[in-house]
Amino acid sequence: MILTTTNIHSKLFPLFIWKGDEKNIYLTFDDGPHPEATQSVIEVLDKNKIKATFFLIGKNIIKYPNLVSTLVSEGHTIANHSYFHNRVTSLFFSKLKNEVMNTDALLLSHSKSRVKLYRPPHGFFNWNTNKVATQLEYKVCMWTLLSGDFLGWNKDKIIDHTINNITNGSIIVFHDNEKTKNKISQTLQEIIPRLVDMGYKFSTLK
Repeated sequence: MILTTTNIHSKLFPLFIWKGDEKNIYLTFDDGPHPEATQSVIEVLDKNKIKATFFLIGKNIIKYPNLVSTLVSEGHTIANHSYFHNRVTSLFFSKLKNEVMNTDALLLSHSKSRVKLYRPPHGFFNWNTNKVATQLEYKVCMWTLLSGDFLGWNKDKIIDHTINNITNGSIIVFHDNEKTKNKISQTLQEIIPRLVDMGYKFSTLK
């Protein structure tokens, strides 16, 4: 798993989004919606007047539609993170296309203005990923920096890793899921003020 990306990655896969506009940084959240984690993230972001991008899993959208509606009403960006969260490299073209399309239909039912961004589960992709994204007019969105919250790190290690590796335009990945539900809120409450003090401004992906 790539924790921080380099120019090599962007050169090998130039059509993927690896970094945002240099004037901003981008908080992104994978694997939601989750009844505890997503709600706690929404509350912290609202308190700090920050908008973020949420890459949602189709099966979770069906379980927690009210949370998706809240994300949209709060002005956050919702995007596609597959339907079942299977590793893309294990899927045939038709299966992968169906996963993206089914999740796309769910996203569309919540927001007519959602962006067509797709982040492959676990960051795994192959040539089919490119082909499906092109056919469905999606952009594949990767990242500049993984926070490491999915690795079982405590919040201090997550914060230090993020602070030490962030750059202008960084797309940062956090997770709002079962693994992070007990630490994501406190992590964000501590890291956001530090990022603000460093002069960073926040934006959503488009």
